[in-house]
Amino acid sequence: MEDAIDPEAVKNQLAGIKGVAEYQLVVQKEDRDNPSSPDMLIIRLSVAGRTRKDVENEVIERVRQSAGITPKVEWVQSPDIYDPSSRLKATRFLDHR
Repeated sequence: MEDAIDPEAVKNQLAGIKGVAEYQLVVQKEDRDNPSSPDMLIIRLSVAGRTRKDVENEVIERVRQSAGITPKVEWVQSPDIYDPSSRLKATRFLDHR
C-alpha cells in the first residue's frame, strides 16, 4: 500500500455504498514479522440489506478507483466495530504498522 493513501477519501467512498452498516479501515504489514513487508489495507465491514458479495465487489471497485489499491475485505458484526454502549464514537481507522 502506498503511504500517500488518504483514509478520508476511502471513508468517503465507503459512506456512499448502500448496505454498509459499519466499516473500519486497518493498515498493517502483509507479513507482521517483517518490518520491510509492504503495507496492506483491510476493510472490516458489517452489511445490512445486501449480499456480502455485492457489497464486497462494490467496495473493492470504489477503493481501487479512488485510491489505486485493492483492499482485503473482512466481515464482522457491527458491534465489533462500534458498540454505542461502550464507546461514544466509532474508530474508523486503525494503523497497526
